[in-house]
Amino acid sequence: MALGLHIPYVQYIGIAGVQNPVLVFVLCILAGIALFALGYSCWKLLVGYVKSVSRVKRTLDA
Repeated sequence: MALGLHIPYVQYIGIAGVQNPVLVFVLCILAGIALFALGYSCWKLLVGYVKSVSRVKRTLDA
């Protein structure tokens, strides 16, 4: 055990039906990119919504 951390050794983490570890790595990278893009677009949508609500509130207060 390195440094006495007692971390178990992982040989291979796979996706159901995919046996090639390189393909699994590529699929995980693509899934990460897709999740990042989804999160970024949701953030932009939220910012747009807050700006819109703020604009409407300003016009109602005036």
